[in-house]
Amino acid sequence: MRPCYKEAADISGNGAMIILQKRLQQGIGSFKDTMFQKAKEEMLELFKNLKEKIEENLRSKLDQSMQQVLLTKRSTSLPDVTEEYNKMKEYRERHCKNAKANACDRV
Repeated sequence: MRPCYKEAADISGNGAMIILQKRLQQGIGSFKDTMFQKAKEEMLELFKNLKEKIEENLRSKLDQSMQQVLLTKRSTSLPDVTEEYNKMKEYRERHCKNAKANACDRV
């Protein structure tokens, strides 16, 4: 765009404003595609870098969290309820034998 501006600065005299506008419009027209393409490429590169940093940060934090969880000794373990479960299952089976078939289907 600099050559276009320099050329426009040298224009003077009658009708200079119209000539100046035409030259600037022509200059902008010839550069606009490359200007926007370059700006788009720069923004895409910045976006890609930002995305990579975010992913890296998330992975790091998740790794730290997982390490912490896996290394921490669990102070409360879940109780074994197998015996109680089996008793409840047995009670239900007995009930279904004594009850009507449709009553057991709902339970």
